[in-house]
Amino acid sequence: MNLEKLQKTFLDIITENFTADSFSGISDSEWRSLFDFACENRCSALLYSILRKNHIHLPVDVDKDACDVYQSACSIDFRRKKELKELVKLLNDNQVENLLLKGSHLIFAVYDDSYCRITSDIDLLVRKEDGLKAYELLLANGYHNTFTGHEKLKDDFNQHYPPLYKAKYLPVEIHTYLSNDYKVNLKGIWDRSQVLKIGHSTTRIMCPEDLIMHIAMHKFVTDTSLCGLQGLFDISKVIERHKINWSLLRELVSATEYDNEKCLFLVLHLCGRLFGTEVDNDLLNSIKPSTFNDELEQIVCKLLFADLSRIDKDAFIISLNAYESRKTGFSSSFSRVFMSPYKIAMYGQSVYGKVDFSSTKLIFIQIKRIFRLLKRYGGFFLKKMLSRHKNLESMDLGENCAKIKYWLTN
Repeated sequence: MNLEKLQKTFLDIITENFTADSFSGISDSEWRSLFDFACENRCSALLYSILRKNHIHLPVDVDKDACDVYQSACSIDFRRKKELKELVKLLNDNQVENLLLKGSHLIFAVYDDSYCRITSDIDLLVRKEDGLKAYELLLANGYHNTFTGHEKLKDDFNQHYPPLYKAKYLPVEIHTYLSNDYKVNLKGIWDRSQVLKIGHSTTRIMCPEDLIMHIAMHKFVTDTSLCGLQGLFDISKVIERHKINWSLLRELVSATEYDNEKCLFLVLHLCGRLFGTEVDNDLLNSIKPSTFNDELEQIVCKLLFADLSRIDKDAFIISLNAYESRKTGFSSSFSRVFMSPYKIAMYGQSVYGKVDFSSTKLIFIQIKRIFRLLKRYGGFFLKKMLSRHKNLESMDLGENCAKIKYWLTN
């Protein structure tokens, strides 16, 4: 399926702007491409649910895979709701104020069919002074940390404690703030937060305007819009579900809050263009950057609809880092090579398994990592030079990611 046709078909389904005849010319292989794209963007259960509701039949092999994903999403949704109710009750019983983040918020307060919002973990925000207490409460109640020797490993450069795991449950991340990549006024978020009742307990959620900003900043500043369609659809659902205070949203992009008009403009503009979301035109016009143009919009759409299965990760990362280094000097490259103890420990856990993360061990892992990087990327460059071949599509995608992030943050 070519990119233009994939975009139109996917958007027609998500917005339910179609008839049964809309899909008469789509081949079995094109349905497969569409389903694979939806899986990459965590929209597969949503896509299948809409088609099923409208009695649109998929090819047999695609339908089987889609049905399996749909049933798995329903099962996970049941378990994560049960887990969230238990977590909130546990924290409340121990006087730890808590706030649901991202998917945990969306499934209870935004999506009517919560199984359509796929998540891979549970994110909870607690006050900074309650972070360690909350983390230890979970450890004492059946959760475990895959690190050995550093159950409390966390420093001021990271927004959450190491993920906690429990059999048949989703991983849990306890946050004490929200991002290393962009500015957040946590006090404002707590002050504007709202009470939500789940089960027999109450928790807190962001106000709709903060939720829009948080999703926008997370998906487009941190993730640079790759797989950002789910985030855009989340925002469109928030706007559809709530009466948005556009004046408050305008205030939230000020220097004292999130300090990023570009990001808010971009996501609202894209929601309107792709999903037909009704947004306040006065707000859009007041925050439209002078540097926004058709070329930037085309780059973002190319990232949103990229076929991630075809990406050469080495080529993508090298191209992204090369662009950042040209714009920022060597600071970004230096930070990627020499990471904080927390990130080094996470890296060591993923590469070497359970090890004792003493200070000496962390230094040793950092040195090994640098040699692995030299070997990996040195070999990559040598191979490209000798073969006179470049994965141009992946390198172009990496550079486009870096361009958008640089534009959003400068």
